Amino acid sequence: MEVDTTFQLPKHIGQYGIYLELFPQFVPGPSKQYSVHQVSLGVSFKRLLLGFSANEYKGEYQKTVVFPNDYRLNYGYGGTYIGVHAIRKEPFELDFRLNYRWGDMLWERESTNSTFVRDKFQIIEPEIQLVYVPITYIKLFVSGSYKYVQNLNLVSINPKDFEGFSYGFGVRIGFYK
Repeated sequence: MEVDTTFQLPKHIGQYGIYLELFPQFVPGPSKQYSVHQVSLGVSFKRLLLGFSANEYKGEYQKTVVFPNDYRLNYGYGGTYIGVHAIRKEPFELDFRLNYRWGDMLWERESTNSTFVRDKFQIIEPEIQLVYVPITYIKLFVSGSYKYVQNLNLVSINPKDFEGFSYGFGVRIGFYK
């Protein structure tokens, strides 16, 4: 009788868990798509997902808002999401999420790094994610979403410039059972 001694990593999807999600995302901006970095902490239970996230964008978009000074646009936002595993067929998942976020946007003077003007805003963002589970504790995903921006009234900014299709990819690292 032979005993199999090869080590195999577990790779089931899991019914519940807690996870950390790292997620570079490309979002609409005034002149092109910009990269923001997102970190999320979430829990999953059967088909339900709940979590909190934080995003930050700093300084690629620059403009002369008040002559002769140049200003850099910075903003951050965070919030919560609720989602559902619509399809779960090992090793894949198809997730739908609804994100509600609130944030702060500001023009920062480049020469002194001082804040010129700032405003608060909200984002509603429906999202779809295709998830691949190579092993139980790591989930890789690609994501597509559409951002709706509300209550943004900042000098030299059109809120519609920040609305539109976003996409990204990321990894969830967690404990799943």
